[in-house]
Amino acid sequence: MRVVVISSCRAKNRYILDVVRRTFPEAIILRPWWQGSSSLQQLRVWSKHPLRGAAKILRRVSNDVRDRRHERRAVQLLYGDTADSLDLPPHLAVPARDLRTGRTADILAALAPDVLVLSGAPILPPDLLAIPKHGTVNLHFGVAPQYRGEHTLFHALLHGDYDHVGMTIHRVDAGVDTGPVLAYVRPAMTAADDEVSLGVKCAQLGARVLVEYLHTVEEGAPALGTSQTTKGRLYRLDDRTLWKDIRSWASRSILRRRPPHRVAETTRFFPAASELALRQGSVGSRGNRLT
Repeated sequence: MRVVVISSCRAKNRYILDVVRRTFPEAIILRPWWQGSSSLQQLRVWSKHPLRGAAKILRRVSNDVRDRRHERRAVQLLYGDTADSLDLPPHLAVPARDLRTGRTADILAALAPDVLVLSGAPILPPDLLAIPKHGTVNLHFGVAPQYRGEHTLFHALLHGDYDHVGMTIHRVDAGVDTGPVLAYVRPAMTAADDEVSLGVKCAQLGARVLVEYLHTVEEGAPALGTSQTTKGRLYRLDDRTLWKDIRSWASRSILRRRPPHRVAETTRFFPAASELALRQGSVGSRGNRLT
């Protein structure tokens, strides 16, 4: 089976790739790269709106520092002593803008994927989503539809909404994290956990469930998933502010608000391999809960 993955190859996404490639070694990876605005364009904006420009610089620096710190810790949690020697897997680098506008449709069509997997990828246009024979699957670090979009683990923790800390594996449609759900993954949780460690646990558990689903596709029983029945909320990149980061730190470090204890739980909306053998490839639509 031909599996194509579009991934940023950051630590959590890289771990998912490693698990997929152990089972499907011929999987092809497309890695998007983002091109920012030119310095001249930024200078023109800042010269017209100096206060707004200064605020953007502060936000960007703060975000970069936070993201680099989180990335280093995630790499250490996932790869331990081998983190320093970690290299990117073989991949084809493509401009994220070309993915968003569909300019890479010919490349993806030539790869002829049976399944397209997204893990840290930009939003794709409908013509790209229509290419894979058995559809496109996304691994979203958040429980949709309540938490769709960006930094959704952070927002769930900020709100103390621990029941909605997890991952959604879903088929991709024209919306943002709105497609039919294939599985919900809720990792084990302790008071010592935070955004980074829970994201790592989601990646570890979600990678295993993704491989299970790919096996069902390989066996000829791709599931349609279960529809999301409510709209939920879409969180955008700018919804995470420096003030919210400070609130989150204060809640954890000063007020000592920590996650409760919870065992790992996975709810699947596709048949397991053993069920396939018994049901001869029929597709189930009910949720099967594993603890």
